[in-house]
Amino acid sequence: MSELTTHSTTLRRRRRALILSLVAFAGLVAWFFGTEYYTLLISARESVGDLSSYALRSPSVDASREDDDQLYPEEVMSRNWVNALPVKDMTHLSTLHIACTQYEDSVIPWDMTWDGKGPEVLINETDPAAYEKLRECPNVDIYIPSISVDLKGRMILKWVLEKNFTDPKKGRKNISYHEMCPDTPILFMNHYWNGVRDDPKWPATKPMCLMPNIEMYELEASDYRKADVIICKTVVCDRYLRKWSDQVGNPTNTQVIYSRHTSSNLTSFAPVNLGDDAIAPKNFSDPKFVHVVGSSIFKATGDVLDCWLSRPDFPIIDIYIAEEFYNGAYKNRYNKRIQASSNIKVHPGRLDSVALGKIVAEAAFFMCPRIQEGYGHYLNQARAAGGLIVTTDIPPMNELITPKSGVVFHTKALSSPNQFLGGTSNHADGLRNVTGFDAGFNGNDICKAVDTVLLHTTPEEREKRAK
Repeated sequence: MSELTTHSTTLRRRRRALILSLVAFAGLVAWFFGTEYYTLLISARESVGDLSSYALRSPSVDASREDDDQLYPEEVMSRNWVNALPVKDMTHLSTLHIACTQYEDSVIPWDMTWDGKGPEVLINETDPAAYEKLRECPNVDIYIPSISVDLKGRMILKWVLEKNFTDPKKGRKNISYHEMCPDTPILFMNHYWNGVRDDPKWPATKPMCLMPNIEMYELEASDYRKADVIICKTVVCDRYLRKWSDQVGNPTNTQVIYSRHTSSNLTSFAPVNLGDDAIAPKNFSDPKFVHVVGSSIFKATGDVLDCWLSRPDFPIIDIYIAEEFYNGAYKNRYNKRIQASSNIKVHPGRLDSVALGKIVAEAAFFMCPRIQEGYGHYLNQARAAGGLIVTTDIPPMNELITPKSGVVFHTKALSSPNQFLGGTSNHADGLRNVTGFDAGFNGNDICKAVDTVLLHTTPEEREKRAK
Protein backbone atom coordinates (compact mmCIF):
# COMPACT_ATOMS: atom_id res chain seq x y z
CA MET A 1 0.00 0.00 0.00
CA SER A 2 1.42 3.41 -0.97
CA GLU A 3 2.21 6.10 1.61
CA LEU A 4 -0.48 8.32 0.07
CA THR A 5 -3.10 5.59 0.34
CA THR A 6 -2.11 4.83 3.93
CA HIS A 7 -2.31 8.51 4.83
CA SER A 8 -5.72 8.83 3.18
CA THR A 9 -7.02 5.77 5.02
CA THR A 10 -5.74 7.15 8.31
CA LEU A 11 -7.51 10.45 7.72
CA ARG A 12 -10.79 8.67 6.91
CA ARG A 13 -10.54 6.62 10.09
CA ARG A 14 -9.80 9.72 12.14
CA ARG A 15 -12.73 11.53 10.56
CA ARG A 16 -15.10 8.65 11.35
CA ALA A 17 -13.79 8.50 14.92
CA LEU A 18 -14.29 12.22 15.29
CA ILE A 19 -17.86 12.04 14.02
CA LEU A 20 -18.71 9.18 16.37
CA SER A 21 -17.14 11.07 19.25
CA LEU A 22 -19.18 14.16 18.46
CA VAL A 23 -22.43 12.27 18.10
CA ALA A 24 -21.87 10.34 21.31
CA PHE A 25 -22.24 13.39 23.48
CA ALA A 26 -25.72 14.52 24.44
CA GLY A 27 -24.53 18.10 24.60
CA LEU A 28 -22.36 18.86 21.61
CA VAL A 29 -20.92 22.32 21.57
CA ALA A 30 -21.32 25.81 22.88
CA TRP A 31 -20.54 28.25 20.12
CA PHE A 32 -19.60 31.80 19.41
CA PHE A 33 -21.66 34.34 21.35
CA GLY A 34 -19.69 37.49 20.53
CA THR A 35 -21.55 38.52 17.38
CA GLU A 36 -24.97 36.92 17.82
CA TYR A 37 -25.19 37.25 21.60
CA TYR A 38 -24.23 40.91 21.69
CA THR A 39 -26.52 41.55 18.74
CA LEU A 40 -29.29 40.10 20.90
CA LEU A 41 -28.49 41.70 24.23
CA ILE A 42 -25.76 44.29 23.82
CA SER A 43 -27.63 46.45 26.29
CA ALA A 44 -27.08 43.75 28.89
CA ARG A 45 -23.40 42.94 28.43
CA GLU A 46 -23.19 41.05 31.66
CA SER A 47 -26.42 39.20 31.09
CA VAL A 48 -26.36 35.49 31.49
CA GLY A 49 -26.34 33.62 28.26
CA ASP A 50 -24.50 31.02 26.32
CA LEU A 51 -25.34 28.26 23.96
CA SER A 52 -24.65 24.60 23.83
CA SER A 53 -25.90 22.04 21.37
CA TYR A 54 -26.28 18.32 21.18
CA ALA A 55 -25.71 16.14 18.19
CA LEU A 56 -28.63 14.83 16.19
CA ARG A 57 -27.30 13.08 13.11
CA SER A 58 -29.68 13.15 10.18
CA PRO A 59 -28.10 10.82 7.62
CA SER A 60 -31.47 9.72 6.26
CA VAL A 61 -32.70 13.23 5.51
CA ASP A 62 -33.83 13.67 1.93
CA ALA A 63 -32.19 16.97 1.05
CA SER A 64 -34.55 17.48 -1.87
CA ARG A 65 -37.58 17.67 0.40
CA GLU A 66 -38.64 20.99 1.85
CA ASP A 67 -41.12 19.45 4.28
CA ASP A 68 -39.14 16.71 5.99
CA ASP A 69 -40.98 16.63 9.29
CA GLN A 70 -38.52 14.16 10.78
CA LEU A 71 -36.00 16.93 11.34
CA TYR A 72 -38.30 18.31 14.03
CA PRO A 73 -40.66 15.42 14.78
CA GLU A 74 -43.78 16.10 16.79
CA GLU A 75 -42.50 14.25 19.84
CA VAL A 76 -39.52 16.59 19.97
CA MET A 77 -41.59 19.74 19.57
CA SER A 78 -44.17 18.63 22.12
CA ARG A 79 -41.66 18.00 24.88
CA ASN A 80 -41.07 20.74 27.44
CA TRP A 81 -37.31 21.22 27.25
CA VAL A 82 -37.13 23.96 29.87
CA ASN A 83 -36.15 21.52 32.59
CA ALA A 84 -34.23 19.10 30.36
CA LEU A 85 -30.93 20.24 31.86
CA PRO A 86 -30.28 20.22 35.60
CA VAL A 87 -30.37 23.61 37.32
CA LYS A 88 -26.69 23.22 38.18
CA ASP A 89 -25.78 22.89 34.50
CA MET A 90 -27.87 25.88 33.47
CA THR A 91 -26.36 27.97 36.26
CA HIS A 92 -22.93 26.91 35.08
CA LEU A 93 -23.72 28.18 31.58
CA SER A 94 -24.68 31.53 33.04
CA THR A 95 -21.67 31.96 35.31
CA LEU A 96 -19.35 30.72 32.58
CA HIS A 97 -20.59 33.42 30.24
CA ILE A 98 -20.02 36.08 32.88
CA ALA A 99 -16.49 34.75 33.36
CA CYS A 100 -15.87 35.11 29.63
CA THR A 101 -16.81 38.78 29.73
CA GLN A 102 -14.33 39.26 32.58
CA TYR A 103 -11.38 37.25 31.25
CA GLU A 104 -11.33 38.12 27.56
CA ASP A 105 -7.60 37.47 27.09
CA SER A 106 -7.44 34.12 28.87
CA VAL A 107 -7.87 30.55 27.72
CA ILE A 108 -11.01 29.42 29.51
CA PRO A 109 -11.60 25.70 30.13
CA TRP A 110 -15.08 24.24 30.24
CA ASP A 111 -15.02 23.74 34.02
CA MET A 112 -14.44 27.38 34.89
CA THR A 113 -16.97 28.22 37.68
CA TRP A 114 -17.90 24.52 38.00
CA ASP A 115 -17.93 23.33 41.63
CA GLY A 116 -16.38 26.57 42.80
CA LYS A 117 -13.47 26.61 40.36
CA GLY A 118 -12.25 30.13 39.76
CA PRO A 119 -9.46 32.06 38.01
CA GLU A 120 -6.90 29.46 39.04
CA VAL A 121 -7.98 27.26 36.10
CA LEU A 122 -7.45 30.02 33.53
CA ILE A 123 -4.46 29.95 31.21
CA ASN A 124 -2.81 33.30 30.53
CA GLU A 125 -0.06 34.19 28.08
CA THR A 126 2.29 35.10 30.94
CA ASP A 127 1.36 32.05 33.01
CA PRO A 128 4.55 30.15 33.92
CA ALA A 129 2.48 26.96 33.95
CA ALA A 130 0.93 27.61 30.52
CA TYR A 131 2.76 24.69 28.91
CA GLU A 132 1.63 22.16 31.51
CA LYS A 133 -1.95 23.37 31.32
CA LEU A 134 -2.19 23.57 27.54
CA ARG A 135 -0.71 20.13 26.97
CA GLU A 136 -3.71 18.64 28.79
CA CYS A 137 -5.55 18.49 25.48
CA PRO A 138 -9.36 18.40 25.79
CA ASN A 139 -11.93 16.77 23.50
CA VAL A 140 -12.01 19.91 21.38
CA ASP A 141 -10.43 23.35 21.30
CA ILE A 142 -12.61 26.23 20.19
CA TYR A 143 -11.00 29.15 18.45
CA ILE A 144 -12.31 32.67 19.20
CA PRO A 145 -14.26 33.82 22.28
CA SER A 146 -16.58 30.89 22.84
CA ILE A 147 -17.43 28.33 25.46
CA SER A 148 -17.59 24.56 25.23
CA VAL A 149 -19.16 22.83 28.16
CA ASP A 150 -20.54 19.47 27.13
CA LEU A 151 -17.55 18.48 25.03
CA LYS A 152 -15.35 19.46 27.96
CA GLY A 153 -13.36 21.70 25.69
CA ARG A 154 -11.79 25.10 26.12
CA MET A 155 -11.68 28.46 24.43
CA ILE A 156 -8.33 29.24 22.89
CA LEU A 157 -7.09 32.57 21.59
CA LYS A 158 -4.70 33.41 18.79
CA TRP A 159 -1.71 33.79 21.12
CA VAL A 160 -1.97 30.10 21.95
CA LEU A 161 -1.34 29.16 18.33
CA GLU A 162 1.40 31.74 17.80
CA LYS A 163 3.40 31.37 21.00
CA ASN A 164 6.29 28.94 21.55
CA PHE A 165 6.34 27.21 24.92
CA THR A 166 9.00 25.62 27.11
CA ASP A 167 8.77 22.27 28.85
CA PRO A 168 10.03 23.14 32.35
CA LYS A 169 10.76 19.52 33.22
CA LYS A 170 12.74 18.55 30.14
CA GLY A 171 14.04 22.00 29.30
CA ARG A 172 12.84 21.69 25.75
CA LYS A 173 12.04 25.03 24.10
CA ASN A 174 10.07 26.31 21.10
CA ILE A 175 7.19 23.88 21.51
CA SER A 176 4.08 24.90 19.58
CA TYR A 177 0.45 24.28 20.46
CA HIS A 178 0.17 22.00 17.43
CA GLU A 179 2.96 19.81 18.82
CA MET A 180 1.21 19.60 22.19
CA CYS A 181 -2.23 18.80 20.77
CA PRO A 182 -1.74 17.45 17.24
CA ASP A 183 -4.91 15.35 17.31
CA THR A 184 -7.29 17.69 19.14
CA PRO A 185 -9.96 19.06 16.79
CA ILE A 186 -10.39 22.81 16.59
CA LEU A 187 -13.88 24.14 16.17
CA PHE A 188 -14.24 27.40 14.25
CA MET A 189 -17.29 29.65 14.29
CA ASN A 190 -18.25 30.81 10.83
CA HIS A 191 -15.35 32.78 9.29
CA TYR A 192 -13.65 33.73 12.53
CA TRP A 193 -10.36 31.90 12.10
CA ASN A 194 -7.91 34.66 11.11
CA GLY A 195 -5.96 32.43 8.74
CA VAL A 196 -5.30 29.89 11.49
CA ARG A 197 -6.43 26.94 9.38
CA ASP A 198 -4.03 27.94 6.60
CA ASP A 199 -1.01 27.87 8.91
CA PRO A 200 1.61 25.54 7.34
CA LYS A 201 2.24 24.14 10.84
CA TRP A 202 -1.32 22.77 11.02
CA PRO A 203 -0.88 18.98 11.48
CA ALA A 204 -2.18 16.90 8.59
CA THR A 205 -4.08 14.68 11.02
CA LYS A 206 -5.64 17.49 13.07
CA PRO A 207 -9.40 17.64 12.37
CA MET A 208 -11.18 20.91 11.70
CA CYS A 209 -14.80 21.45 12.68
CA LEU A 210 -16.86 24.35 11.37
CA MET A 211 -20.09 25.77 12.76
CA PRO A 212 -21.42 28.19 10.13
CA ASN A 213 -23.93 30.99 10.25
CA ILE A 214 -25.34 30.59 6.77
CA GLU A 215 -27.26 33.87 6.88
CA MET A 216 -23.94 35.72 6.97
CA TYR A 217 -21.88 36.50 3.89
CA GLU A 218 -18.30 35.40 4.48
CA LEU A 219 -18.12 31.63 3.90
CA GLU A 220 -17.78 30.10 0.44
CA ALA A 221 -16.94 26.75 -1.14
CA SER A 222 -13.25 26.65 -0.22
CA ASP A 223 -14.08 27.34 3.44
CA TYR A 224 -16.64 24.58 3.69
CA ARG A 225 -14.28 22.13 2.00
CA LYS A 226 -11.53 22.79 4.53
CA ALA A 227 -13.71 21.29 7.25
CA ASP A 228 -13.70 17.62 8.19
CA VAL A 229 -17.02 18.10 9.97
CA ILE A 230 -19.61 20.86 9.60
CA ILE A 231 -21.97 21.23 12.55
CA CYS A 232 -25.29 22.84 11.66
CA LYS A 233 -27.31 24.47 14.40
CA THR A 234 -30.48 24.68 12.31
CA VAL A 235 -32.47 22.50 9.96
CA VAL A 236 -32.11 24.92 7.07
CA CYS A 237 -28.32 24.86 7.41
CA ASP A 238 -28.24 21.06 7.43
CA ARG A 239 -30.63 20.71 4.50
CA TYR A 240 -29.01 23.37 2.33
CA LEU A 241 -25.46 22.15 2.90
CA ARG A 242 -26.54 18.64 1.91
CA LYS A 243 -28.24 20.03 -1.18
CA TRP A 244 -25.11 21.96 -2.05
CA SER A 245 -23.04 18.80 -1.65
CA ASP A 246 -25.41 16.97 -4.00
CA GLN A 247 -25.21 19.86 -6.45
CA VAL A 248 -21.43 20.30 -6.71
CA GLY A 249 -20.07 17.09 -5.20
CA ASN A 250 -18.09 16.44 -2.04
CA PRO A 251 -14.47 15.82 -3.06
CA THR A 252 -13.18 16.28 0.49
CA ASN A 253 -15.77 13.94 2.04
CA THR A 254 -16.80 16.64 4.49
CA GLN A 255 -19.43 15.34 6.91
CA VAL A 256 -22.46 17.38 7.99
CA ILE A 257 -23.96 16.95 11.45
CA TYR A 258 -27.24 18.56 12.44
CA SER A 259 -27.17 19.76 16.04
CA ARG A 260 -29.84 21.37 18.13
CA HIS A 261 -28.92 23.85 20.81
CA THR A 262 -29.80 24.70 24.37
CA SER A 263 -30.03 28.37 25.27
CA SER A 264 -29.54 29.73 28.74
CA ASN A 265 -32.74 30.33 30.67
CA LEU A 266 -32.81 33.95 31.80
CA THR A 267 -35.89 33.28 33.89
CA SER A 268 -34.00 30.91 36.16
CA PHE A 269 -31.48 33.59 37.12
CA ALA A 270 -33.78 36.33 38.43
CA PRO A 271 -35.57 34.28 41.13
CA VAL A 272 -32.21 33.16 42.53
CA ASN A 273 -31.26 36.79 43.09
CA LEU A 274 -34.65 38.34 43.81
CA GLY A 275 -36.68 35.49 45.24
CA ASP A 276 -39.68 33.76 43.71
CA ASP A 277 -42.10 36.28 45.22
CA ALA A 278 -40.46 39.09 43.23
CA ILE A 279 -41.60 37.57 39.91
CA ALA A 280 -45.15 38.48 38.95
CA PRO A 281 -47.20 35.67 37.36
CA LYS A 282 -47.81 35.83 33.62
CA ASN A 283 -51.09 37.31 32.48
CA PHE A 284 -52.44 35.81 29.27
CA SER A 285 -55.82 37.53 29.65
CA ASP A 286 -54.55 41.10 29.44
CA PRO A 287 -51.96 41.16 26.63
CA LYS A 288 -48.85 43.27 26.99
CA PHE A 289 -45.97 42.74 24.57
CA VAL A 290 -42.21 42.79 25.07
CA HIS A 291 -39.73 43.49 22.26
CA VAL A 292 -36.06 43.03 23.23
CA VAL A 293 -33.87 44.67 20.62
CA GLY A 294 -30.38 45.16 21.99
CA SER A 295 -28.65 46.63 18.95
CA SER A 296 -29.80 44.21 16.25
CA ILE A 297 -30.92 45.59 12.91
CA PHE A 298 -32.57 42.24 12.14
CA LYS A 299 -35.39 42.47 14.70
CA ALA A 300 -37.52 44.77 12.53
CA THR A 301 -38.00 47.34 15.28
CA GLY A 302 -38.97 50.00 12.74
CA ASP A 303 -41.77 47.78 11.46
CA VAL A 304 -42.90 47.09 15.02
CA LEU A 305 -43.06 50.84 15.68
CA ASP A 306 -44.88 51.47 12.39
CA CYS A 307 -47.49 48.91 13.40
CA TRP A 308 -48.06 50.17 16.93
CA LEU A 309 -48.12 53.84 15.90
CA SER A 310 -50.88 53.01 13.42
CA ARG A 311 -52.91 51.14 16.05
CA PRO A 312 -53.48 53.16 19.24
CA ASP A 313 -56.01 50.48 20.20
CA PHE A 314 -53.26 47.89 20.61
CA PRO A 315 -52.05 46.92 24.08
CA ILE A 316 -48.83 48.31 25.52
CA ILE A 317 -45.52 47.18 24.07
CA ASP A 318 -42.29 47.61 26.03
CA ILE A 319 -39.23 47.97 23.81
CA TYR A 320 -35.79 47.40 25.35
CA ILE A 321 -33.04 48.76 23.15
CA ALA A 322 -29.44 49.94 23.38
CA GLU A 323 -29.49 53.70 23.77
CA GLU A 324 -26.84 54.42 21.15
CA PHE A 325 -28.63 52.20 18.66
CA TYR A 326 -31.98 53.84 19.35
CA ASN A 327 -30.54 57.32 19.01
CA GLY A 328 -28.84 56.50 15.73
CA ALA A 329 -31.51 54.39 14.05
CA TYR A 330 -34.93 55.44 15.37
CA LYS A 331 -34.98 58.56 17.54
CA ASN A 332 -35.20 61.22 14.82
CA ARG A 333 -37.89 59.36 12.92
CA TYR A 334 -40.06 58.06 15.74
CA ASN A 335 -39.37 59.74 19.08
CA LYS A 336 -41.97 62.54 18.93
CA ARG A 337 -44.71 60.14 17.90
CA ILE A 338 -43.67 57.64 20.54
CA GLN A 339 -43.84 60.33 23.21
CA ALA A 340 -47.35 61.20 22.07
CA SER A 341 -48.52 57.58 22.08
CA SER A 342 -50.02 55.83 25.06
CA ASN A 343 -49.20 52.24 24.14
CA ILE A 344 -45.47 52.35 23.28
CA LYS A 345 -42.83 52.42 26.00
CA VAL A 346 -39.22 52.57 24.84
CA HIS A 347 -36.53 51.74 27.39
CA PRO A 348 -33.15 52.81 25.98
CA GLY A 349 -30.08 51.77 27.91
CA ARG A 350 -28.42 48.79 29.50
CA LEU A 351 -29.94 46.12 31.68
CA ASP A 352 -28.15 43.83 34.07
CA SER A 353 -28.86 40.12 33.99
CA VAL A 354 -31.21 40.16 36.97
CA ALA A 355 -33.34 43.01 35.64
CA LEU A 356 -33.55 41.44 32.20
CA GLY A 357 -34.33 38.06 33.72
CA LYS A 358 -37.24 39.54 35.67
CA ILE A 359 -38.64 41.21 32.55
CA VAL A 360 -38.43 38.00 30.54
CA ALA A 361 -39.80 35.87 33.38
CA GLU A 362 -42.88 38.04 33.77
CA ALA A 363 -43.61 38.59 30.07
CA ALA A 364 -46.46 36.61 28.53
CA PHE A 365 -46.22 37.98 24.96
CA PHE A 366 -42.99 38.33 22.99
CA MET A 367 -42.78 40.27 19.73
CA CYS A 368 -39.93 38.62 17.79
CA PRO A 369 -40.30 39.42 14.06
CA ARG A 370 -36.85 38.42 12.86
CA ILE A 371 -35.66 39.33 9.36
CA GLN A 372 -32.93 36.71 9.56
CA GLU A 373 -31.47 34.54 12.30
CA GLY A 374 -28.43 32.41 12.91
CA TYR A 375 -29.83 29.81 15.25
CA GLY A 376 -32.67 31.18 17.39
CA HIS A 377 -31.13 31.97 20.77
CA TYR A 378 -33.42 34.98 21.12
CA LEU A 379 -36.48 32.85 20.42
CA ASN A 380 -35.28 30.06 22.67
CA GLN A 381 -34.98 32.37 25.65
CA ALA A 382 -38.53 33.52 25.07
CA ARG A 383 -39.62 29.89 24.75
CA ALA A 384 -37.90 29.03 28.01
CA ALA A 385 -39.76 31.90 29.65
CA GLY A 386 -43.07 30.30 28.71
CA GLY A 387 -44.38 33.24 26.70
CA LEU A 388 -46.45 33.38 23.52
CA ILE A 389 -44.10 34.31 20.69
CA VAL A 390 -44.99 36.17 17.51
CA THR A 391 -42.40 35.65 14.78
CA THR A 392 -41.88 35.27 11.05
CA ASP A 393 -42.71 32.18 9.02
CA ILE A 394 -39.20 31.75 7.67
CA PRO A 395 -36.40 29.42 8.79
CA PRO A 396 -34.99 29.02 11.33
CA MET A 397 -37.74 30.95 13.14
CA ASN A 398 -40.43 28.54 11.96
CA GLU A 399 -38.26 25.61 13.01
CA LEU A 400 -38.57 26.71 16.64
CA ILE A 401 -42.00 28.33 16.63
CA THR A 402 -44.95 26.63 14.96
CA PRO A 403 -48.66 27.49 14.84
CA LYS A 404 -49.08 25.07 17.73
CA SER A 405 -46.49 26.78 19.92
CA GLY A 406 -46.83 30.44 18.93
CA VAL A 407 -47.93 32.77 16.16
CA VAL A 408 -46.02 32.76 12.86
CA PHE A 409 -47.03 35.25 10.20
CA HIS A 410 -46.50 34.96 6.47
CA THR A 411 -43.57 36.77 4.89
CA LYS A 412 -41.85 36.91 1.53
CA ALA A 413 -38.86 34.58 1.30
CA LEU A 414 -35.89 36.66 0.19
CA SER A 415 -32.21 36.01 -0.32
CA SER A 416 -29.08 38.05 -0.83
CA PRO A 417 -26.58 37.34 -3.62
CA ASN A 418 -23.96 37.59 -0.89
CA GLN A 419 -25.35 34.51 0.88
CA PHE A 420 -23.56 31.45 -0.45
CA LEU A 421 -26.45 29.10 0.37
CA GLY A 422 -29.33 31.53 -0.19
CA GLY A 423 -30.20 30.39 -3.71
CA THR A 424 -29.14 33.56 -5.55
CA SER A 425 -25.44 33.57 -4.70
CA ASN A 426 -23.10 35.64 -6.84
CA HIS A 427 -20.58 32.81 -6.45
CA ALA A 428 -20.46 30.52 -9.48
CA ASP A 429 -20.62 27.43 -7.26
CA GLY A 430 -23.16 28.76 -4.77
CA LEU A 431 -26.31 26.78 -3.98
CA ARG A 432 -29.10 27.13 -6.54
CA ASN A 433 -32.83 26.43 -6.74
CA VAL A 434 -33.70 26.88 -3.08
CA THR A 435 -35.98 29.23 -1.18
CA GLY A 436 -34.26 32.12 0.57
CA PHE A 437 -34.14 32.43 4.35
CA ASP A 438 -34.50 36.20 4.75
CA ALA A 439 -37.96 37.49 5.62
CA GLY A 440 -39.65 40.35 3.77
CA PHE A 441 -42.54 42.02 5.62
CA ASN A 442 -43.75 45.35 6.97
CA GLY A 443 -45.69 46.87 9.83
CA ASN A 444 -49.04 45.84 8.37
CA ASP A 445 -47.99 42.18 8.48
CA ILE A 446 -47.08 42.55 12.13
CA CYS A 447 -50.40 44.22 12.88
CA LYS A 448 -52.28 41.32 11.29
CA ALA A 449 -50.38 38.90 13.52
CA VAL A 450 -51.23 40.93 16.62
CA ASP A 451 -54.88 40.99 15.58
CA THR A 452 -54.71 37.21 15.35
CA VAL A 453 -53.54 37.07 18.96
CA LEU A 454 -56.08 39.57 20.25
CA LEU A 455 -59.15 38.54 18.26
CA HIS A 456 -58.73 34.85 17.53
CA THR A 457 -57.14 33.29 20.60
CA THR A 458 -58.46 32.82 24.09
CA PRO A 459 -56.31 33.25 27.21
CA GLU A 460 -56.34 29.48 27.60
CA GLU A 461 -55.17 28.94 24.01
CA ARG A 462 -52.39 31.51 24.41
CA GLU A 463 -51.11 29.85 27.55
CA LYS A 464 -51.34 26.39 25.98
CA ARG A 465 -49.24 27.46 23.01
CA ALA A 466 -46.72 29.20 25.24
CA LYS A 467 -46.13 26.06 27.27
